[in-house]
Amino acid sequence: MLRWRNFVIVRAKILPAAFLLAFSAVFALSGKAQQNSAYGWALSPHDTLRVLIFFAEVEYDTSEDSDLHPDGTDLWAVGELPAYADELFDPVYRENPEGRMTQYYSETSLGNLVVLGDYYPELIRIRHSEIGSSPHIFMRELSNRFGNDSAFVTQSGLTPKDFDFWLPSPGIGKKKIPAAEGYEGVDHIMIIFRNYHRMRTDHGQAGSTSNIRIAGKSADTYSMFGGGRRWPFGVMRHEINHLFLGGNNFHTGGGNSARFSSYQLHVQGGWAMMGAANSSLLTCSGWDRHRLGWKAGENEFAVSARDETGREVNGDLDPETDPGGIYILRDFVTSGDALRIKLPFIPKEEFSQWLWIENHTTQRLNGSPFDVFQFEHHDCVSKAAPGLYALIQIDADQKTGSNIFNSVMADYLRPVPANGNYDIIWEDEPVQTEEYCVNGVAYRPYILREERENPLTGNHEQEFSFRDDAPPFGLITSEEMLVPMTRRTETGFARMNFSGSSDHAFFEGGAERFGIGTNPSSANVLTMVNSRRPRKPDPRDNRTVYLNGISFRILQTFPDGTIKLEVRFDDTEIDARRRWCAPHIVLSNHCEHGADLTVSGELVLDRGETPVRLDRPDTLSDRTLSFTDATLLRVSAGAEAETEGTVELRADSRAVFEAGSRYTMLRGARTVLRDSSTVHFKRGAVFSGKGRFRIGRGARIYCEDEETYVAVRRRTCHKRRVISGLR
Repeated sequence: MLRWRNFVIVRAKILPAAFLLAFSAVFALSGKAQQNSAYGWALSPHDTLRVLIFFAEVEYDTSEDSDLHPDGTDLWAVGELPAYADELFDPVYRENPEGRMTQYYSETSLGNLVVLGDYYPELIRIRHSEIGSSPHIFMRELSNRFGNDSAFVTQSGLTPKDFDFWLPSPGIGKKKIPAAEGYEGVDHIMIIFRNYHRMRTDHGQAGSTSNIRIAGKSADTYSMFGGGRRWPFGVMRHEINHLFLGGNNFHTGGGNSARFSSYQLHVQGGWAMMGAANSSLLTCSGWDRHRLGWKAGENEFAVSARDETGREVNGDLDPETDPGGIYILRDFVTSGDALRIKLPFIPKEEFSQWLWIENHTTQRLNGSPFDVFQFEHHDCVSKAAPGLYALIQIDADQKTGSNIFNSVMADYLRPVPANGNYDIIWEDEPVQTEEYCVNGVAYRPYILREERENPLTGNHEQEFSFRDDAPPFGLITSEEMLVPMTRRTETGFARMNFSGSSDHAFFEGGAERFGIGTNPSSANVLTMVNSRRPRKPDPRDNRTVYLNGISFRILQTFPDGTIKLEVRFDDTEIDARRRWCAPHIVLSNHCEHGADLTVSGELVLDRGETPVRLDRPDTLSDRTLSFTDATLLRVSAGAEAETEGTVELRADSRAVFEAGSRYTMLRGARTVLRDSSTVHFKRGAVFSGKGRFRIGRGARIYCEDEETYVAVRRRTCHKRRVISGLR
């Protein structure tokens, strides 16, 4: 049983979008002392916290038109407490939690954190002429009313001391100290407004200090938000989670907006504790538990899985030191099982990346009310399918140090939906579908076409897409953001896909493989530190795709949803049609035996249409502007690419074979060059095999070695398009 306080915060206003939450701005001044993420930012993520809640209503004696809900709603009538008042928290500990927020933290933390709460039994009313546009005036009003109230008591008969588990905090990321016998102030005060225009439903803010006085002492932290229109689960957890994890730079998992600096060009959805209105699943992520030091009591490893015998094994894998193998993943939500795989070959001066794999058996098997897509209770939305769900973690891995809460940027988690990445086709105009679905917003329909798959740099359905759709052309801004909500299908529309679709899970009988030869791909993602406006490039950005042999394949699914899977680090085969688009792709020597890339199907190198930058577009031959580059595949020294199928280069794409690399075309294989594309064999590169080159009119093959020049000319009828010597 514990508690805490202190820190300076600055409040910033957040994104107001059609169906989006407005997110809190919470920033802290931190020193250079050693910090530990498991100790929490402003509240301890371990032991016990009890939240004191006030329900508030603004009486609009002025500016009556600003009243959000003048007639109230079914959920919250005028002049009364909300219908959900008793459903938020358990006021006292129960072995089987009933309050939704208490249940959420019990499940999310694997029992490492108990969050209780109770509310003041009267509605707090304040006139608009007094509060105006400053919610902090309401905080002052609470202090005036309760600051010296020694008889203060909550709905369940609790006193202020019952909300005091922690001493004032010794610092950000420092170990919080349990409270002594005396009363030092309420740990966290939550204010929920019914109708205040400055705190709309799903809008909120939080602070790591508070000037609210209750019974003679200032509260340590606070949060406030609107809750008059619907049950405010999303914004409530988002604001409290700031105080465990950090400021606005920790927005991720569907909790970010376009104006915050992030690792990625496209704003991400997904799932995480910092998720909000744009989340898919309502659970935490493996990253959250790893960051806060939450693991099941019987586990030894921070990232934990099982082997075939049921023995716990380390789930934190590195292809450079681990062999891969067979793993058992039980339900992630209830057991904590997960795998995390470090993506290899990324230079140490660039952002490191990891692949997370979680088995979400979903509510239908684990009974969790949070292991669901947030809108799946609507008939028009597909339900979360039991299976493996994957994320890419970018940077954000330092758990101890002097600056671990300021060095992170938003959207450090990128979902990896099983239905892949595409150069999405967007229709010109929004469509108002006949069937009402979640909201009445008319979204621009989009189409996912197989021939426009782009596993390396395309958009997926759980991220906002940006296109240069509005003048001035040549610059992409945050206003040119498209939301993949309405997918046009052969029979109609699939709805609200940004918030989750059943085909986003990997499952047996569906998408059950993942690797270099699938869409999505196991390669790292491109990063571009930005806030949706051009800025000086960050030298740590990943602007190269490094291919690897990481793969997983689902072997068996048990009746309770437990999954047996095989993880490999030497899977190099493309056995289907794949289209690769990226400014720079590198194939390294990573396979001890055999080729580092084997094409038994078809590989197309093409120019993508999904932006990889915000400005400096290229002007193509048809006068259109392109915010990407022609694809370059570089085969490094010591690496070998082999094909028994077809490799095709389009749209000025290039393949460069460095000295010491090898390209083998087996009998019946073809390499086709179109559209001014080129292949360049540098001195010391080797070509062999019985396959054939087909070289289009504007395309060329350059060979720096005479031996390679002769070998290539033998394998094509377009001999004049094979150029000898230095290019």
